[in-house]
Amino acid sequence: MRREQIDVRQLLCLVVLHTVGSSVLYVPSAAAYYSKQDGWLAVMVAILASTGVAILYAKWLGTVPEKTIFDYIDNTLGKWLGSVLILLYAFVSFLDGVASLLSYLGSFLTTQIIPETPRMAVQAMFIVAVVIGLRLGMRTVARAGELFAIVMTITFVALTVFVFPQAKLDNILPMFEANGAAYSRTVIHYLSFTTLTLFSFWALYPQVNGNRGSKIRAFVIGHAIGGFFLFLMTFMCILVLGSESTARASFPSYMLAQKINIADFITRIEVLMATLWLTTLYFKMSMYFYFGIKALEHVLQLKDGRSLIFPWAIICTVLSLILYPNTSYQIWWDTRIWPVLAIVLYVCFPVGLWLISFLKNQVRELSK
Repeated sequence: MRREQIDVRQLLCLVVLHTVGSSVLYVPSAAAYYSKQDGWLAVMVAILASTGVAILYAKWLGTVPEKTIFDYIDNTLGKWLGSVLILLYAFVSFLDGVASLLSYLGSFLTTQIIPETPRMAVQAMFIVAVVIGLRLGMRTVARAGELFAIVMTITFVALTVFVFPQAKLDNILPMFEANGAAYSRTVIHYLSFTTLTLFSFWALYPQVNGNRGSKIRAFVIGHAIGGFFLFLMTFMCILVLGSESTARASFPSYMLAQKINIADFITRIEVLMATLWLTTLYFKMSMYFYFGIKALEHVLQLKDGRSLIFPWAIICTVLSLILYPNTSYQIWWDTRIWPVLAIVLYVCFPVGLWLISFLKNQVRELSK
């Protein structure tokens, strides 16, 4: 894929949309499940932790001397071992990124909004939109992100204002009842689904116009803004639905939108919630797809990886239909396997790469 430049404002908008992404439907239920009525407080703690991780991520990417993160991996581990690791990242990006989000999308739409529509048709139509965007280029996707970030903000504000009359203060009382373990589980779940998934920006970060400080600020502030939206959604879900209903619901934020009733005139506008989620999901899926294509482009030494977009779109669509055999398996994977996998791939491996690179530089300096 051709190298396209975007500005720091577009980076900020993409990070906001990516952070909200699929998390807007799942973070509230996980927070309420682990921390009960203190779920909103646990998410607040998670946002503080995630902001620290985002700062470290951005500073690490800013210190990479090579043109891309893939060159950095090759120079650190060697061509063969580096290619293996890059292919692993690409595979996870396609499988647990694009295909997984497609599966979530199909499950949501065919159970909540259009149950009579074949799931395959829904997912195929959505992936076609992603393919069109990536074929037009990442700059086009980033410009669209600027516009849809405004749409997302307006939707969040409207949802909060309309549902607030249904709020019950008793639902968040008593506070500070959850123990440290509950808070820890909530934080780990939040980090694994919203912060560590920012690995998809590894490929885009070097293409952002701006100095190191402005890029770090855009990255961190964008993630913090997205975290605030997730906190607001979690708080309103628990405040309106209660912690038990929020924890049991598959899509609590969608259920929250169904509660909107202003003078029996403004009702049944939960499609606003669906629009919000589909918008953010599109950009998160596009970032996963872009990272995977750039990784393959590097390993295969292609001048333009756009020829890989359509074949991988078909592969991901098929994988999305068989990825999760049932809801129980999906819950088991999301709560038991993915957090561990995310920590290993996006915390342990980057730290290991940094240590190896640091030791190599020290040895090189001593040998001079």
